[in-house]
Amino acid sequence: MGRKGQALPLNTLVLGALALLVLLVLSYIFMGGTAGWGATLAKQMQTYIQNCQSYCEQLRNWASTSGGYLSLSDVQSSAFCTAVYDTSKYKGAVADHCYDDGTASGEIKVKCSVAIMAPAKICPEGYEWSNTEGKCVDEEGNTAPIEETTYYCSCDANANWKIICTSAQYAKDDTGTYTTLEDANCTCSPS
Repeated sequence: MGRKGQALPLNTLVLGALALLVLLVLSYIFMGGTAGWGATLAKQMQTYIQNCQSYCEQLRNWASTSGGYLSLSDVQSSAFCTAVYDTSKYKGAVADHCYDDGTASGEIKVKCSVAIMAPAKICPEGYEWSNTEGKCVDEEGNTAPIEETTYYCSCDANANWKIICTSAQYAKDDTGTYTTLEDANCTCSPS
């Protein structure tokens, strides 16, 4: 009696090969086969954070050798404010900064504290800015021009560094026209 061998259908063989391939891939993942890749990403992100912490420290050291305060323009042109990192690989923004840039995707968010001196546009004592007059006005209706002076600001780790780095133009502005360090939650005074 001649019996012919029974062959498995081609579909069964293909499905078996695919199932084996899926098992191999899952085994590779769960046995730590991608651990090196994840560790590399984490190490790169840690390098970004360390760079930013170093940039903040450079700002503080620079301030201590410059009489305790840095000019606003020096801070805005510093590496802490200008460094941009591509953190999209870490579920971050494509253009992430050292400071908290206010986006949910920003991943770095290094906190920094520094003392900044910046110009201020203020009304003389006893006067307040009047938008209708376009000048400083006292209670009797006397007017005085806005004064430009220098203010000294303490910008701590809770300050809005996005404002400091990108848009602040004055320490204080009684006219309300310009973005200021006070808008960034810095504490500013004339001395």
